[in-house]
Amino acid sequence: MAAATRPRRDLKLHLHVLGGDHAIDAHAPIGPTRLMALLPLAREISEGVTAIALADTRAKGQSISCRAGCAACCRPLIPIAPAEAVRLAEIVDAMPLERRRAVKKSFEKAVQRMEREGLVDASAPRGRSALMSAETDPRAAWEDTSRRYFEAGIACPFLENEACSIYSERPMICREYNVVTPAPLCASLSPEVRDVPRPIRMSEVMTAAVNELLGRDDFSIPLTLALEWASVHRSAFTEEGDGSEMAELLVRHVRAADDEL
Repeated sequence: MAAATRPRRDLKLHLHVLGGDHAIDAHAPIGPTRLMALLPLAREISEGVTAIALADTRAKGQSISCRAGCAACCRPLIPIAPAEAVRLAEIVDAMPLERRRAVKKSFEKAVQRMEREGLVDASAPRGRSALMSAETDPRAAWEDTSRRYFEAGIACPFLENEACSIYSERPMICREYNVVTPAPLCASLSPEVRDVPRPIRMSEVMTAAVNELLGRDDFSIPLTLALEWASVHRSAFTEEGDGSEMAELLVRHVRAADDEL
């Protein structure tokens, strides 16, 4: 990422997760910093917490089923932080022309399919992120839209030959999601799928921290809507501030999520 060339300082974050005390090494931006420079820090924390969860799972005698070429998890609804949606738009914009056109076309087709399936309001203005469901309870609505999305067979637009084409830049939820049950269960979205605990969901933490920094009230963005959403809202994410102060705010939100465990 471009932000990686900016000055950074070492950070050791102490957390109590899964019944134990752990330290995560990360790097915080310093000096005048673009808000998007917080994303590498959030990813480091996400990967650190995920490593703890994976180690805990293996210590209990369970094996991780996820393997290269198993892309069932690239077909359900994937909620990402707004900052991640902006980053995905940056990645696509930086692609060579022909590849950029192909990826944008994949996104357009996926969004059109969501409209035909009644998952999003086709008449809503661009920059939408809300999903449509007849269910009024939030959890039931999410389960309903998730099921209908999966049944529609809408693959992540970045999925190519059953592999993530932007693996090093994949969203945090993709880094955090691992399962211990057989892969065929994932392919059918079986209720028997058992995933590794996600002690801290960093996309949600990142969303809350950025909302506080920018005075916004964004929620998670379905990955398929990322490019459309970013085309309308990305200008808000060009804000700059003191890197240390922004990193401290993000860490406070991490600790708040840790305290809720």
